Amino acid sequence: MRKVFSKEQKQRKVQKMEKGSKVVDRRVKRTKKLLWDSLVSLILRKGYDHITIQEIIDEANIGRSTFYSHYENKEQLLFSGQPHLTEMLFQQGEEGAGVNFTTVFRHAWDNKDVAKALFGKQSGHILLNHIHDVVSLKLKDVFESIDTQKKGNSSKKEPFLIEATAAALVSLLSNWIENDMKIPIKEMDTMSKEILSAMSRVNTV
Repeated sequence: MRKVFSKEQKQRKVQKMEKGSKVVDRRVKRTKKLLWDSLVSLILRKGYDHITIQEIIDEANIGRSTFYSHYENKEQLLFSGQPHLTEMLFQQGEEGAGVNFTTVFRHAWDNKDVAKALFGKQSGHILLNHIHDVVSLKLKDVFESIDTQKKGNSSKKEPFLIEATAAALVSLLSNWIENDMKIPIKEMDTMSKEILSAMSRVNTV
């Protein structure tokens, strides 16, 4: 027979379980932050490509089984620290929908050491390659939408322009970070918009 609890007993039981869940959540968050911070520290010291899982768990002072209970590999750990990167790139800017590097520049400026670890020459370029891919896809969507509105066929130049533009934007970001972000964000934002504008003009020729 199922035990019948009073309202007060049920409330205490729920509160106890919720408290336990929060403790677990805090522990998980603390462990993930420790692993993330350890990865960033190692990237800055020796570069992403040369880091092993063993070095990450030694730096974080946790067990191997704990690492694998959260992540399958170091790449997954790397991406876990930037879950909103794609959303930042596609936030609506002053000029409407499209690729918006403004928030990425600001995010990098506010987190200089992390940005250098993730996007500098020591990063292994994994996240930079990811940005290149998502920017390319977004630019393709933008052009397809324009072509549909104009009821015309896409230009044969489009695939080349899209790849070249994505590469230029990624290079702009990477070089800015690697050179200690000496140029103000406003100027970087202007340059990124000029690159996008130039692509649009060339595609209409």
